[in-house]
Amino acid sequence: MALGLIGKKRGMTRVFLETGESVPVTVIEVDPNRVTRVKNVDTDGYDAVQVTTGTQHRNRVNKALSGEYAKAGTEVGRGLWEFRAPADALADSRRARKSRSTSLQTGKRST
Repeated sequence: MALGLIGKKRGMTRVFLETGESVPVTVIEVDPNRVTRVKNVDTDGYDAVQVTTGTQHRNRVNKALSGEYAKAGTEVGRGLWEFRAPADALADSRRARKSRSTSLQTGKRST
């Protein structure tokens, strides 16, 4: 099960098909996403994975967020995002602390 990736929209462009038809596409830059926390029903009431991406100066976040990053043992990111998922899908997230964009391919449609 794919949980998701966090990225930045860099712009729009178009791709020409073999038939000559022009298709608008969005260009997204996806930096490595770091897993900061895996939430479970026992402690949080729901199953989810919390991720961050990018970097930010540590003085730009409040103490609560600073504590979240320190507890995760990772550098301060652009923000924190959560993806809800069933508990069995989160087993892989506990082992792999970094999500990469290897599932994305050139020309592959993502929704």
